[in-house]
Amino acid sequence: MSVEGRADVLSEIGKRAHHGGFPPIMIFPEGTTSNSRTLLRFKKGAFSTGYPVQPVLIKFPWQHSDPCWTNHSPPLWIAITEMLCQPFQRAEIIFLPVRRPSKGE
Repeated sequence: MSVEGRADVLSEIGKRAHHGGFPPIMIFPEGTTSNSRTLLRFKKGAFSTGYPVQPVLIKFPWQHSDPCWTNHSPPLWIAITEMLCQPFQRAEIIFLPVRRPSKGE
């Protein structure tokens, strides 16, 4: 995405946050999935409006096939096949304390 496109997205997030009438915005601040061992640097979109942010962790306690595909995973078609062959996917959702950005952030 171009720099202008990113600026347009941040502007639209701000408009929707300030004007209301829209459903809550869900943003994945890391911008990608990870290997479940580290937390990646957050992108600024979620924090750009200055409004409180509700961090949520989504953990997949997998047993046979890891649904978090990374560049160290098998080819994508194998990962999708493995997930489709499991009878169900479990997810643990953890709500962290609300983060209220300070004036300088």
